[in-house]
Amino acid sequence: MKNIFFLNKFYTPKIINVIYWVSAVLYILVGLFLVIDGYDAEERLQGLFLFVFGPVLARVMAELTVVPFRIYDKVCKIADKMAADEEKCSVENTVKETSKDITE
Repeated sequence: MKNIFFLNKFYTPKIINVIYWVSAVLYILVGLFLVIDGYDAEERLQGLFLFVFGPVLARVMAELTVVPFRIYDKVCKIADKMAADEEKCSVENTVKETSKDITE
């Protein structure tokens, strides 16, 4: 529940994934319908175009929408790793300073 109210987790990429699959299936079904039951050659050609390029277009649009979320995830991982390394360094420096004080 905390993730929902404080936006700690993104649900949009999952929703976009579902929308992608639904739209890809719809493009294929509509394309097949137009190819099989098209009124004339132009409509059948449009159906073929929709059947072939519709899912590709849906995929490209979904990827372009999800890319910022993926970038955010990677940046967060890098920031967490840097923070952990920085904390490790500060602990090592504290240990060195303490041991230096003890030997003096």
